[in-house]
Amino acid sequence: QLCITRSAAAQLFRVVFSMARLTPQGMLKRTERQIRRIGDYDGSIKPPKFDINNPTPYPYGRFRRGLAREGWTPATKTEWRAYFANHPEQTRIPLIRHTLRAHFAQGVSYGKDGSPLFTAEGAIDIFYKYKLVIAPWDLDWCGRSFWGMMDSEAKAKERQADAVRRAAQKKRDKAIERRASMKAGEDKKKKHQTHYDDHVSERADERARERGEPEPRYALRHKKLREWEGPKKLEECPDCGLLCLLVDFE
Repeated sequence: QLCITRSAAAQLFRVVFSMARLTPQGMLKRTERQIRRIGDYDGSIKPPKFDINNPTPYPYGRFRRGLAREGWTPATKTEWRAYFANHPEQTRIPLIRHTLRAHFAQGVSYGKDGSPLFTAEGAIDIFYKYKLVIAPWDLDWCGRSFWGMMDSEAKAKERQADAVRRAAQKKRDKAIERRASMKAGEDKKKKHQTHYDDHVSERADERARERGEPEPRYALRHKKLREWEGPKKLEECPDCGLLCLLVDFE
């Protein structure tokens, strides 16, 4: 049996007018409590990836029976404007991010907060083109709650932490390989700074010999390298594999 179709006006009343007495900060806190209660999507259906250049109607039918049969209609631009009304940037941007994360695959970059997507009209335009509903986590989907957030702040932090762990492991592996390749008698406990100082010394002396000049004193090596080689360059240290400014260390 189909649910009784609820109009866009009814949706607006439920989501927007019901929050009219809340401050923007109060509305955001209420929204985030509801999102935590709903939790993450744990189904097997892959959500679409966000594409600001090619918005297509959101496939709600993959996760339920479709908007029309669930009784909802896509929000109009007027309704989106009412939803974001009176919201300063501090609360508007989180609401935009929550809407994006409710619908689209995890790990998608939406750009920085200064992007047009995070302005009220920019968000309204793209949400309207995607034919999204307002605050799906607040809607009644024929007696069932929203199916869960496709992405979340916690997942984003975990992805970032995982990237840091992988980078640290790569750095450790390179350090092990470097020490293993050292010749007998070399100092395997030498720090990156010491490797770097040795490299700058060798490089400065080599450039001086090429120009027929005396090898520069320690205090003048960086100045002479900038003079001979130009602006500082970020390069990989030949000893330990770390990126550093080989012409001038900072």
